[in-house]
Amino acid sequence: MALYNSLLLVTFVSFIVLVQAQDQSGFVSIDCGLPDGSRYIDETTDINYISDVEFVETGTSHSIDTEFRTSSLEIQFNNVRSFPQGKRNCYRVQPPQGKGSKHLIRTRFMYGNYD
Repeated sequence: MALYNSLLLVTFVSFIVLVQAQDQSGFVSIDCGLPDGSRYIDETTDINYISDVEFVETGTSHSIDTEFRTSSLEIQFNNVRSFPQGKRNCYRVQPPQGKGSKHLIRTRFMYGNYD
């Protein structure tokens, strides 16, 4: 029975590693507020993140307050873009598939006392 459980565990872990290593073509992962030209790969998810600069024309970038930076905080929350002026602020994302295609947009936010 122990051998069966061990084999099951190894199979499960191998599956998780394969899922994380899948091709990211067709996906854009944007870190809002990341400085222009910056990019990184998240060590936990292996997702490639880029700056939001090429997708927005307004707003200002900030780093969250150091009191909120902890080892358990995901790196995507270290920077933020705020829009202090104007009533309408938009990101312009133009997927290569063009109009009429379905898109999944997932967002997460943290205030972090940047101001």
